[in-house]
Amino acid sequence: MPPIQEHINSSIVLLNTVWPQGEKGGTGFFYRHISDESLKTISEPGWVTIEGQYLVTAKHCFLSETPGTLLLPDKVVLRYVFPQQNGIPAKQLEVPIERKLLEQHLIFSRDPSVDIAAIRVTNLIASVEAPELAGFPLNLSFVPTHAFTRNNLPKHSKLIEVEATSRIVIIGYPEGYHDEHNLFPLSKSGSIASGWGMRFNDEPCFKVDVQLFPVSSGSPVISEPTNIVVKDGKIMTNTQKDFLLLGVYLGEWQVPSKEECTLVQDGIEKKVELNRRRSLGIGTACYADEIEKMILDPISFEELKAL
Repeated sequence: MPPIQEHINSSIVLLNTVWPQGEKGGTGFFYRHISDESLKTISEPGWVTIEGQYLVTAKHCFLSETPGTLLLPDKVVLRYVFPQQNGIPAKQLEVPIERKLLEQHLIFSRDPSVDIAAIRVTNLIASVEAPELAGFPLNLSFVPTHAFTRNNLPKHSKLIEVEATSRIVIIGYPEGYHDEHNLFPLSKSGSIASGWGMRFNDEPCFKVDVQLFPVSSGSPVISEPTNIVVKDGKIMTNTQKDFLLLGVYLGEWQVPSKEECTLVQDGIEKKVELNRRRSLGIGTACYADEIEKMILDPISFEELKAL
């Protein structure tokens, strides 16, 4: 499998949250935190120390908000692909996390405008009871074979440039659909629709010109993979395609809309104005840099409730 496909196949996760009123879905992805100190102290090139492993998604995938109350789901089920390795055939693993355990491992941003959250999955997946993990070596069961890292963030890239109108790809599980035979998520392409690096309406997000569907929330937004760039007037190439993690998809952007209609009551017509919301075919994404900020200075669910 080509490197880009292999990365996508084993780093993107389908989420199912179980609530008293039913189930909801979302998408997430694995992210490895590598500290600055690790990069300085390890002399062997290519080797790093993993400080923590996380499952990143949209905050609203985990929270139900009513006036004055924040609630977590009764259970979250992670469905991710473990590729063929060491003679073990590829399979989709299904790992349930009950609310009590979820509350202990969830982290959030201190900035309430940042709509992302993460589950610390280091050692967590191996600690829960999941029949699908039977036969997997313990050290493999909770170390995702692929994950995004700080090296995928735009601020650490010296070659791939991003700006308004740049092409993007969003990978996830729209309405839960995917290639069930090959265990592969779906990709949709579009472009950056707002100013890159700018806070749209003073929030830590940008807009994307792509039409997506429910359960896509939490999907990674990446730059269009490429192995050719132009830098300082010179054409540069790579043996394999590279990309940047630009953001976390949050959902469709809906704007206020007023619609006039006619009501008939007792034979009398009356024109009324209805307040509605409509889609512009544009989505919202949180900047990926917010992931590192959240990991370095997280708050718990209890702290979030107190904000």
